[in-house]
Amino acid sequence: MDAIEITTELNKINHIHRSLDETNPVTYIIFQETFKHLLTDKQMEWLDNKITDLNHKMNMNVHKQLSNYDMELLRAPILEKSEESGIMRQCKL
Repeated sequence: MDAIEITTELNKINHIHRSLDETNPVTYIIFQETFKHLLTDKQMEWLDNKITDLNHKMNMNVHKQLSNYDMELLRAPILEKSEESGIMRQCKL
């Protein structure tokens, strides 16, 4: 496949759902699995590297986001959280 064909097919995948863009490794996995019989060894290698790189970036972003949370507070029971903030409400029966 040449560059124009590859770009065209990647755009078709992107039209399936907006999340399947150039930053989503699933986009390239779908492309690779669909067209592996038409790709050269170098193109397959490039795709493997692209998928690995995007997975790494995604993992780093998730780790960065999780590091901003207070994990002890997240694991605490809901009643403990509400007692500390004084938002306890009584239920009318």
